Amino acid sequence: MAVDPVRNNTSEINVETTKVGQISNGVDLSVIIPSRNEIFLNQTIKDILSQAVTNIEIIVAIDEKWPDEIVQDKKVTYLHPGVPMGMRHGINSCAAIARGTYLMKTDGHCLFAPGFDKVLIENHLEDNWVQIPRRYSLDGQNWKVDRHRRYRDYHFLCYPQKGKDPKDGDDGMHGVEWPQRTYERSDPKYDIDDTMGMQGSCWFMTKNHFDNFLHGLNEKDYGNIAQEGEEICNKTWLGGGAVKVNKKTWYAHLHKGKLYGRMYHLDIKSEVRGHNWSAEYWMNNRWPERVHNINWLINKFWPVPTWPEKWKELYYAGQKRIDSDLSQLGLLAYKYGSDKCPQLGHHHYTPVYYNLFKDKRETVKKVLEIGVGSPQNMLHLSHYIKGASLYMWRDFFPKAQIFGADILPELVFKDDRIETFQTDQSKKEDLDNLIAKTGTDIDLVVDDGSHNPKDQVLTCLTLMPKLKKEVIYVIEDVADTGIIDELKKKYNVFYEKFRHKYGWCDRLVIVTKSKSK
Repeated sequence: MAVDPVRNNTSEINVETTKVGQISNGVDLSVIIPSRNEIFLNQTIKDILSQAVTNIEIIVAIDEKWPDEIVQDKKVTYLHPGVPMGMRHGINSCAAIARGTYLMKTDGHCLFAPGFDKVLIENHLEDNWVQIPRRYSLDGQNWKVDRHRRYRDYHFLCYPQKGKDPKDGDDGMHGVEWPQRTYERSDPKYDIDDTMGMQGSCWFMTKNHFDNFLHGLNEKDYGNIAQEGEEICNKTWLGGGAVKVNKKTWYAHLHKGKLYGRMYHLDIKSEVRGHNWSAEYWMNNRWPERVHNINWLINKFWPVPTWPEKWKELYYAGQKRIDSDLSQLGLLAYKYGSDKCPQLGHHHYTPVYYNLFKDKRETVKKVLEIGVGSPQNMLHLSHYIKGASLYMWRDFFPKAQIFGADILPELVFKDDRIETFQTDQSKKEDLDNLIAKTGTDIDLVVDDGSHNPKDQVLTCLTLMPKLKKEVIYVIEDVADTGIIDELKKKYNVFYEKFRHKYGWCDRLVIVTKSKSK
């Protein structure tokens, strides 16, 4: 039955009955602690050593400053990457050298029940399970359970349009405490029970599950800290496993709050980017190893707080207008991380391009895009690569040569059917030199460069007279619609605008020499 957090004498626990896999090195459990500037790290390590009753090792990732003192014990190993690499890297590094049959990750500010390891091991019935001990709050100053706060057993995955901080553009899915389920499932028959999600400060699984099913934590797309619990739970559930809360043991986690602060700098933009990437990834069923889609998980725990009854219609309504785009241009934009596609939640340009060129894919021979795109300027896109939209155009137009131009010399490169040039679009002579290199027989010009209205007008009026009459010239990110009047004096101009979900208008101007698009 569920246990009360009272420190008992650990000598009462029969260690010999522990059912663990026999491995040659004799380590049952590897405890992983990713840490950065933790003031309670030593207390956490000592607590784990004193409360564990099986053969354990502790592997600590010190991500920034070394503590003034460290716990000297043969069971404790420390890793330091030299420069801060983030929580996910720390977890993966520790897991890579772990020798235990089981892994348990914990934050560096946690207190544990006596014999927690034995209870988790004995109740781990399937290799594809993940367990989370019952979570209490920690009184850090007195190093004991905070009796003023109730324990947490269950978490749900919140609806993705209900981000925790809308002002930062956070539309992610997060593990949120589920007190109603905790109350409704207090009967001892639920002591080992399904939970939809977790908070992430402590989890337990086999090393085999971490290595060969999860394949470690994804550091590329989520960033270095975001969505750890969501990645583990979603992969486990949708891959055919199960996530269980174990109320037969517990840990107490410190909520740092204003008293202690975060203890390190957190890049909010990077974290939000990871949240949004994760929501888009899981909601669109992009994980290739899944055996269930996301709707299976929602149905399993239905009703789920924050999820509307008609959540499918609401969430996917914004994508109905681009259904045909999803399998072609939009997915290419998503593949390379281009912000032109609504699938990434930024611009709504790929549907327009798709409608313009869906019947011309084989006949387009040359594309010129001004503005290659530096990764440093695309931090809002988690998997952006340099020249992302150039690769998108190359794959969409199989017979086309793709040219790019940018003011930054580091963005000059060549690849298969791609070539870029250094060009300052505010200078007419640079634009003349550019078109001399690319040739005038261009089918599509895209201005995604400086976004300065003067530069947009100068570039268009300089290039258009030199280009063939069938050319389609597109100006993205139009901040000043006054450029339309200027361009209309010589060319046909079409104006597209979209209401962005964060409130601003996304404007696109299309310029042609003929009377229609």
